[in-house]
Amino acid sequence: MGQIDLIEKKALKNDFSGSEDVISYLDQNISKFNRHFKNIKELLFEQAIDKNYNEAFWNFVEIFDGVPLMATKLNKDMGIIRARPNYNGEIFTNQSEISYNRDPSKINAGRFNAPGIPIFYGSLPVPNNGLNFSFTGCLESCKALISQTDPAELQDMTIGLWRLNRVFPVVNLCFDEKHLRTNPELSNATYSYLSDLKKNYSKEAFEFIFNFLRYFSQLSRMNMAHNECYYILSALYEAIRYYFTEVKRVPFTGIIFPSCATEGIGLNTALVPPAVDNCLDPKQVVMYRFILDRSNNEYNSMPCSDLVDVIDGNFNITNYINN
Repeated sequence: MGQIDLIEKKALKNDFSGSEDVISYLDQNISKFNRHFKNIKELLFEQAIDKNYNEAFWNFVEIFDGVPLMATKLNKDMGIIRARPNYNGEIFTNQSEISYNRDPSKINAGRFNAPGIPIFYGSLPVPNNGLNFSFTGCLESCKALISQTDPAELQDMTIGLWRLNRVFPVVNLCFDEKHLRTNPELSNATYSYLSDLKKNYSKEAFEFIFNFLRYFSQLSRMNMAHNECYYILSALYEAIRYYFTEVKRVPFTGIIFPSCATEGIGLNTALVPPAVDNCLDPKQVVMYRFILDRSNNEYNSMPCSDLVDVIDGNFNITNYINN
């Protein structure tokens, strides 16, 4: 069994696809769903203020009444990479320093989180796609490593390897053909899911579902100079969380989505804190150094410490090479 698999058909139908009433609801109200989708897309060009955020949120909730979301399970012992840049010679020693931020006052808006809302962002392995998911995690965690205007000349990164201690489902927000071409396991599961939907929904309803999921999958990997889409994506994330926990009354752990920093080739996850606290264990930590080669504007990277184990939430970086 691969590391990422579609959950059982029965669970998928009961928890995500819904009944024949839900299917007919979308078919019979397609104009209303198109209107909600149009409203959200128009809000992308509006100011990121509470009024617009709330409007986007409730439009998403209305859509989820008729649009089934695909669940994908992450298997036990699967590795997740989360990286954090080191500044001014700082050396981390505790898992809390390389996990999600627990201080709301220090949390800025992120790809799927509003200011003050903690989310654990990490990178997942994609077998045989030629991309080291450790570096995906570094590029996602330090924008200076991918900046075209102000790149870091030298940057140390602390890379933490976390492992799942159980199986749990996440919502798949990766319907981007660019990523799926390099990820056969997820691709097979995704196209099987879409095939099932196509058999059960009208042509117009299926096209709405597919266009909606693909649109936000592609938006999630877009690189925007001023993070214009963040408030819409955070409204999407919170609407999914709300729909699962408040409407469906089932646990919500997070999502997977294509990586922006690797132009869709890598795969990322955004998990809620309870899922991290209960389902993830930090296992190992290493520090890497990225040095910009001005002759070709590419980075050379190499380890600048030993790989060390995390014991009871603590670790001791050894043989750090000072720059």
